Amino acid sequence: MAGIHPKLRVILELPPLPPPSPNRLVIPIPPDKPVRDLLAEVVRRCKLDEAQHRALKLYNTSDALLFPEDEVGDVILSGEIVVARFDAPPQEPIAPPVRPTEHSDYKEKGLNEKRIKIALITLNLLGTEAKVKHPK
Repeated sequence: MAGIHPKLRVILELPPLPPPSPNRLVIPIPPDKPVRDLLAEVVRRCKLDEAQHRALKLYNTSDALLFPEDEVGDVILSGEIVVARFDAPPQEPIAPPVRPTEHSDYKEKGLNEKRIKIALITLNLLGTEAKVKHPK
């Protein structure tokens, strides 16, 4: 017998997984449960490991990410198709190129040097006007 809230029937399209994992699941879930619980049920039914669990994300058919803390009933309609996919882990940020520190290094490499004068602006905490210091 249904509880206070009738359950939503969520249809999940899954990424390709090794057999015998299905391509689609239908998961009934109360609308007041968080998307996190829906994710946990997908992990349980497909027997995913911890790394797959961390990479698994849910999206609606408009390709909008469903956040784990949102309630299912706020972001998914009953019978709506939800797409599950593994997002690649975030890439390491690419460090900016290291530039030579001496002026001679610029000339040796044929790089043009541009000097830019920057005015340092500090806020006067006692008043509302800003003071401008010009470099000499």
